[in-house]
Order: sequence, then C-alpha cells, then structure tokens
Amino acid sequence: MLGYEIKESNKSNKSNKSMFNYSFLFFIIITIVIIFRNEEMKKLIIILFLDKTFFLSFIGIIIFSIYNLNQSSEDEETVRIKNATREAILGFIIAIMAYLDLTAASFWIIWFASYYLSK
Repeated sequence: MLGYEIKESNKSNKSNKSMFNYSFLFFIIITIVIIFRNEEMKKLIIILFLDKTFFLSFIGIIIFSIYNLNQSSEDEETVRIKNATREAILGFIIAIMAYLDLTAASFWIIWFASYYLSK
C-alpha cells in the first residue's frame, strides 16, 4: 500500500512540474507581448541590457545558476544550494518586473512558484 502511495505522489509531482512549465511559459509569452507592445518598457529593457555592469552580472547569474542547478548530488547541502538558487532567480525576476513597473506580474510569479513548486 505504501509503495502505491509513493508512486502516486511521484506521478503527482511530475504532473505539477509539467503544469508549472506550461503555465509559466504562457505567463512568459504574455509578459513578453506586453513588454514589446509598450515602447517605454522596450526602451527600459534596451537600456538595461546595454549597461555593461548589468549585462556582466546577468551573464554571471546565468552561469552560476546553471552550475548550481545541474549538480547531480542530492545531499542536504546540494538541495539547500538548489533551493537558494531557485529563490534567488525568482527574486531577480521580480526585481526586473519592478524595474519595468509590472507589479501584477510579480504576484503571478510568486503564485506559480508557490503552488506548483512546493513539496
């Protein structure tokens, strides 16, 4: 009986992650459309990525995140590192949304992450 419950739990987690992927992809597409239809937001994005300090920090964040999230070990320390990296990425995305004055988008990002990625 316990084995069946574990299999059901794993199936549910896979379903949640795939639903998160679809929901988040839909959210990203809508956000990109909103940004590129608004000239002021488009200019802000261009200014942001033309800033060398931001751009180098952005590249560093991407490399650091990929390295941390692709660690194969599942010990307690690695799990903590992965969770911290996910939360930091979430914070970074929210900061960019605040920069673009997309306050409602921050709500939805937190909601998606809290609902679909909780254990």
